[in-house]
Amino acid sequence: MNVQKLERLNPRRDSCGWCGGIISIMLAMMNLSSCSQGSLDAQENLPALSITLNEYGLSIGGLLIDSTTTKEQLTQSLGKPSRVSIPTETELRETLDRFGTIPSDIFTYDSLGIVLYRDHGGEAVKSVVISFQHDEMKFRARMVYDGVFKLHRSGLSRMTTLSDLRSLPMLKMNEVGAASYHRSGEYWDYHLSFEFNGHAELGSLTAIAIALPEPKVVTNAHGWTAESIAMLKAGSRRSKRVLELVNQAGADLEQFVNCYCDGIAQSLTAEEMNNPTPTTQQAIASMGQDCLERAKRQ
Repeated sequence: MNVQKLERLNPRRDSCGWCGGIISIMLAMMNLSSCSQGSLDAQENLPALSITLNEYGLSIGGLLIDSTTTKEQLTQSLGKPSRVSIPTETELRETLDRFGTIPSDIFTYDSLGIVLYRDHGGEAVKSVVISFQHDEMKFRARMVYDGVFKLHRSGLSRMTTLSDLRSLPMLKMNEVGAASYHRSGEYWDYHLSFEFNGHAELGSLTAIAIALPEPKVVTNAHGWTAESIAMLKAGSRRSKRVLELVNQAGADLEQFVNCYCDGIAQSLTAEEMNNPTPTTQQAIASMGQDCLERAKRQ
């Protein structure tokens, strides 16, 4: 089989949506990874699994899958995966050198017909691939999914066509695919990739990949996260200029840093701080002087 015909349904969300070049890169990356055999027998007698994607989220076997889902919850709900692929240190270096990115950890449930991907070493599931027809790709499930998959209120199967997908409410299809057998779409915050057994306009559904939404980043009114504020404070504590000013004023370093950095985060954006106008520079200087006065040891 042509290597361009993916480990192609491991979608990633980025600024260009679904970029065609990523597909062949992901396949090559995945082929670098080694597989370890899991407990296939543990899954053989499991009943058909229901999978639902609707406005409430993605549910697999009754378990809501999101950025908080743990490995323990997955194991309890789905059992142990048949195969687990965790890239070795050598594979990580090779992939990083060749592609500038890190391959995923892959958990294949052969008898269920699904594959789960997560960032290497992470906890959260990043994407799910559901196989409706047999595929010889290395990391595809060896058996097809035989449960009920519902997107919004409609059931999808190996008989589903591109025309069927276009008719679904709430699913916004992208009419240009990364390849003739591929199309993608958006459903709420989920990015979906659809693969067909032949040209997308003529074939039926082979597999679906669902990329889970990235966790929403919590920021203050000026776009600062708790992590970025902590980094600003850490940099200020190491600044020679800050240390000089604090020592000259006889001020407490920690009190000054907290006052100064919290003041910046509450009044300026990072862009305004990094590219200040003369007026902003004056405001920052005034803020620093005020914090020095407040931090002076009595």
